[in-house]
Amino acid sequence: MTLIERDHLLAHIQDLIRDHGTLRVLGQILKLKLMRRRTKRVMHLPLNPHIRRDIGCPLRIYRLIRSNFFKGLAHPRAIATCQQLGHKERMLDDDTEIHPLFEGAPKTTEFKKLRKRLLRKTREAIEHYGMIEPGARWLVCLSGGKDSYTLLAVLYELKWRGLLPVDLIACNLDQGQPGFPATVLPEFLERMQVPHRIEYRDTYSVVMDKTPAGRTFCALCSRLRRANLYRIAREEGCSAVVLGHHRDDVLETFFMNLFHGGRLATMPPKLVNEDKDLFLYRPLVHVAEQDCQAFAKAMNYPIIPCDLCGSQDGLQRQQVKAILDGWEANHPGRRNVLFRALTNARPSHLLDSKLFDFLGLALDPQCE
Repeated sequence: MTLIERDHLLAHIQDLIRDHGTLRVLGQILKLKLMRRRTKRVMHLPLNPHIRRDIGCPLRIYRLIRSNFFKGLAHPRAIATCQQLGHKERMLDDDTEIHPLFEGAPKTTEFKKLRKRLLRKTREAIEHYGMIEPGARWLVCLSGGKDSYTLLAVLYELKWRGLLPVDLIACNLDQGQPGFPATVLPEFLERMQVPHRIEYRDTYSVVMDKTPAGRTFCALCSRLRRANLYRIAREEGCSAVVLGHHRDDVLETFFMNLFHGGRLATMPPKLVNEDKDLFLYRPLVHVAEQDCQAFAKAMNYPIIPCDLCGSQDGLQRQQVKAILDGWEANHPGRRNVLFRALTNARPSHLLDSKLFDFLGLALDPQCE
């Protein structure tokens, strides 16, 4: 590598740092240098090609980073440059530095594995379903339940590490439910230094007034809540509303549609609203409910129960959940298999002619 190429590379590393807001690249370099000393083997920098395209990194520079930079040719100057920029080195495997939302986290190996699993699966879903848009701003919906706390913590951890280049704002919609602790979430978000908005809308009275006796509240409640969240997202200049639905929610919705709706459908990880001006994301779709529950319990987050729908017995979702629990108890890992099936659909082996052109099937004349 010539001096000109090295200076060019260092200049581009500065651009990488500014764009990502972190030393993710240099963190990987340091880790690879240590591995190289131990193994005496040549290692390559795992800079994702998708990141290269997203930030407009030229292919030649990308190859220089991969093949040469880890050798330490410009390492001292790179570290000095980073120090001038005021950044701190944050590697994914460094457990000594975590986001304030993880303050007070257990130091056990089991919890560290849980945290990394949550980060990995969430990032996997975000990248796989293309949730990151240039200049994006996300409205992260926080209900006070275990799932939304997990969502908020994981997203801010990814952002803090430079792996989620979007602006985040937390939002709680107080729907006027009796006994709702209105001060819990504002105090929590202030303490964690999370930008937020608390909105009060009495949808509880509307739901109770409009829902016939013996019917569930969920449908009307969710529609009113969603409409208000879309409104808040527009007012805050957000491009997406982010919800905390996890893998088990996806499976339960699939079987509810199968048993009661007569269709193969579930919660999509990404969709566009009816007005075509907002995305709706579910980054936790690959995360198991038990992981969310274990995480929230370990972090001792102030959980707020849902007294509106949670007070109703005999809900279809509860029945489906009991069925899935029974399958999982008899055949451990069954939920993983079911979820994998949702990602492996074959329209030609179903019966919906709108998805596959059965009428267009024909034999190959050359085989006659």
